[in-house]
Amino acid sequence: MKKLYYTNGVLGFDFKDFFITDPFTSTCCRFDVDPIKEYGLTEKQVKRFKIEEDMKKGELNYVSSRLTYWTQQEKKAKRYIKKYNKMMKRLKEGGKIQWKSQ
Repeated sequence: MKKLYYTNGVLGFDFKDFFITDPFTSTCCRFDVDPIKEYGLTEKQVKRFKIEEDMKKGELNYVSSRLTYWTQQEKKAKRYIKKYNKMMKRLKEGGKIQWKSQ
């Protein structure tokens, strides 16, 4: 298994006196290759290179922002459910409910 590491902010690995930063092309950069067969990388390492490529394109930034948005919405929903459950508990106990306007 090849050891992946960063040099000058670029992910890569050593292969026959070359520092490979794009395992999907040959060392001469003219041919497309299978990184698992050509360089002996694992599936996990190939996925890591694909993630790096997506980050360079900015695609993961969009996914990350949407995930953050939905996480925030889920937290809001949980707060409202908690408030609703408290209100229902008070009603069952015969208590009064004070409505707060937002």
